[in-house]
Amino acid sequence: MRLVPVVGMHRSGTSVVARALSLLGAHLGPDDDLMPPKADNPRGFWESLSVARLHDDLLAALGGRWDSPPLPPPGWERDPRLDPLKGRLRAIVESHYSGAELAAWKDPRGSLLLPFWRSVTELSSSILCLRHPARVAASLAVRDGLAPERTARVWLASVLSVLRDDGAALRVVVDEECRSPEELARRLAAFVGLPDPGPAAVEAVARSIEPALFHHRGEEAPGVAAGPLLRLAGEVYGALAGSAGSGLPPSVVELLHAALPRPEDRAGALDARVAALGLGRAGV
Repeated sequence: MRLVPVVGMHRSGTSVVARALSLLGAHLGPDDDLMPPKADNPRGFWESLSVARLHDDLLAALGGRWDSPPLPPPGWERDPRLDPLKGRLRAIVESHYSGAELAAWKDPRGSLLLPFWRSVTELSSSILCLRHPARVAASLAVRDGLAPERTARVWLASVLSVLRDDGAALRVVVDEECRSPEELARRLAAFVGLPDPGPAAVEAVARSIEPALFHHRGEEAPGVAAGPLLRLAGEVYGALAGSAGSGLPPSVVELLHAALPRPEDRAGALDARVAALGLGRAGV
């Protein structure tokens, strides 16, 4: 069994990518355990309810939640107090994925939890879905009433946690790629080791993507004021978007992870960090 995580910040195309993988042949788990469509995602989330509930419980055990991510110390996944949750995860892997040659799970919350998964089962390299943080902030302001700086912190924690855990091995998918279904299908198939998709598979992927779901293009995000965290997230996005289709050198991964904001940070420190990192510029 190969098990591929589809991760990234909320509202960044993880549902589109998970559905495309399923159409190419990846197993997403039992149909009756998939999260049902909602008004904000009418084509479906393609996400296991069992996995999502486990992730919610794990984040709570670590002192956080999806919109207030914890920053646990290195080695947190070995804490024996988490053993009951590991038992739940083992049962999910066995019941949902173990019989498939190629399987995938998708959940933005899982971006923060890859070490926990790898302490229980083998995972393939992640697929990291990216959308400009200003557009994510605009979307979550409407859906959940989140302030842009809070969204930026979740974006940074999610994206940089994946970089720390997977480094140069991951596959970056920028949401703009979803506007070219044929290219998206071929790149995803190549990454997970599937044959080049034929016309029927490409057409199925194209039909699964609703262009109207992409409400904001480029960096357009009306009404979103860019504070220091959102500016930092935009710099990180710019560096990563240029690497779409490949991983990043380990030195750059370490540099990006050093940008992860801490609760004690203040605006001046973050502004200085943006300038010091020089993300998105020559030499990075």
